[in-house]
Amino acid sequence: MKTKRILSVLLTLALAFGLLGTAASAADVNIQATLPTIVLGTTSATPTKVGFGGKQWAVIGYNGTGIASTSGKLTLLLANSTDYGTSPFNPVYDQPNSNHYSVSTLKTAMETVYGTLPAKEQAQVAGRDLAGGGALYSNPNTTGYDADKIAGPNVTGAKVWPLSAGEAAQLHSTVRATGSWWWLRSPGDNSTRAAGVYTDGTVYPIGSTVSIGDAVRPALLLNLASVLFVSDASGASAKSSVAVGGALSPAQPAGANFKITFSTTELALGGVTATGRTGNVVNFSYSGATTGKTLSAVVLRDGAVKYYGKLVASIASASGSASVTLPGDFAAATDTVQVFVEECNGDNQSDFASAYKQLNVNPGGGGDDPGDYFKLWGKTTTYLKSNFWNWILLIFCFGWIWMAF
Repeated sequence: MKTKRILSVLLTLALAFGLLGTAASAADVNIQATLPTIVLGTTSATPTKVGFGGKQWAVIGYNGTGIASTSGKLTLLLANSTDYGTSPFNPVYDQPNSNHYSVSTLKTAMETVYGTLPAKEQAQVAGRDLAGGGALYSNPNTTGYDADKIAGPNVTGAKVWPLSAGEAAQLHSTVRATGSWWWLRSPGDNSTRAAGVYTDGTVYPIGSTVSIGDAVRPALLLNLASVLFVSDASGASAKSSVAVGGALSPAQPAGANFKITFSTTELALGGVTATGRTGNVVNFSYSGATTGKTLSAVVLRDGAVKYYGKLVASIASASGSASVTLPGDFAAATDTVQVFVEECNGDNQSDFASAYKQLNVNPGGGGDDPGDYFKLWGKTTTYLKSNFWNWILLIFCFGWIWMAF
């Protein structure tokens, strides 16, 4: 009987400490320093998606694989073909150059899409040259038709563009099928027609009359040179769900729908200096910060993001003070705290950040205070002194043990 009572007591203690440790943790956020595994829309009905410009984009090329992709870039195709409305390829169809993309209304619509992107997102889009001189489609093909060329002259440096008939044919049929017709840039079988995609995803190289209003479904090349980290594009585990405060949220890998935080020199943080530490709370001053933005921090462990948090919602002055609460499993041998200024935007919109500034978490060279942590069976849980209700629960548990004996 006494043995069972002792086991019961030990179990209660384990549950108590487990609850205490859990209570001190913030909700998880899905964020990582490297891109997740990329699934292309050329091979899968459910490709990876990227939130960009407030829209969802399917990844159809990456790092030289897939459609129109080169090293260090993602090729993105608008996931929902109706997000940017409809347009004729050209409103006038009875002219010799009515399906020439370089002078088309569709090209103007694509440029309008690019113009709606915030300037910082525009800066992440790489230009692309579209080869001209394309012949009309014929079946059987006897006229030198090239499914990737546009009719008429070349277009250089296009930032947003429609797919060609050849590129659309590489997509998984489910990715092509959006429930609406959408334009391609290739010429049809005569000068009044341009290629498109049926509602069921069938590529139609013969084409539709250019004056018809079909969907504008743009594609673009996203440069990855300035990626700082990626995070869920929306939902309960997105960065936007993280509350402002000194506590850091545990980081899990980003999901299949992510957005990017880009590093930019337009945001700045001059430096951070620790001013003191009480337990696991590190106080610090900062200087040279871009005002009106968020002061944030991550814990990096061997290069991976393990924790993320927002410390100051809107920086009022270039110089100020803040604090960060170290997680219970912080290990000086492998972990660093990196502070930065970031522009936090909404779901499916890119965020932007200054360069990291590393914070010395042990000002004066002192080590961790062993009284800051409790250990149970080799696992460390967060020190409880900052949470009143955790103390109440602990006292109750010890009282119950005393009564049991």
